[in-house]
Amino acid sequence: MPRKLNQNQIDVLLLLYKFRFVTSNLLTQKLKLQHRNSINSRLQILEDKEYIGRRYDKSYKLMNKPASYFMLPKGFAVLRGMDGISNNTLKNMYKDAQATDGFVERSLMIFGIYNQLEDVFGQRFDMFSKSELTGMEDMPEILPNGLIRLKTSDSPRAKERNFFIYYVEEREPLFAVSNIITKQLEYGDSEDWQELFGKPPAIILICNSPALERRLHRQAGRVEDEAAKGQKFYTTTVTEIMGTAKPNNAFLMPLRRMPDGRIPLATA
Repeated sequence: MPRKLNQNQIDVLLLLYKFRFVTSNLLTQKLKLQHRNSINSRLQILEDKEYIGRRYDKSYKLMNKPASYFMLPKGFAVLRGMDGISNNTLKNMYKDAQATDGFVERSLMIFGIYNQLEDVFGQRFDMFSKSELTGMEDMPEILPNGLIRLKTSDSPRAKERNFFIYYVEEREPLFAVSNIITKQLEYGDSEDWQELFGKPPAIILICNSPALERRLHRQAGRVEDEAAKGQKFYTTTVTEIMGTAKPNNAFLMPLRRMPDGRIPLATA
């Protein structure tokens, strides 16, 4: 009779469900482990037993690129039926073995951003990933990469703020980013958000370069003219987020034609 997985191993599968791809470094950061040996052991056991697969070839070493891991059907079977696990998401994950490098890199970037914000905000911070939002009712037509829920303070009575995050890259055509903004404006008008949120979540466009962020601000007139129901749009960059060390550090830029400085996430 096959031996059951322990909770530490299941936790790795749950993080693979959340982010689709992981590395040993990202898992070590998320699980607050002092050394990678422990997580490498878990990954090796799961790989040997065919619960997960590994992406790595000789070129990775030349590029100083870490191995990444994804879930296999045997892992899906472990999670299927658990609370919060969507069969639609598991079905989509069958394609992960053939995922493009771009998809893998985006998935790992979202995991890295999650780790950084969790380190900064601690228990005030939570985030539902795109995988976790799949199939949820009253979501935007273009699903965000994440839904951040941030408490305004450590008080038990603290209010909760909601943010949709979209990770955008220079290699994407600008109309694709513009379409995200269009669909969010439509979402604000539709009031589909009312039952879930009370007011529409603010939108954060996380750019992979300062140049892309500047381009978005040059195109920001439509947001200023059309934003409805109090919707707020912000931009930031990966560099700004990764350089954030304290909750009150300013790394968001209101999306305007003439931006006037960055503000903290906690006051957005």
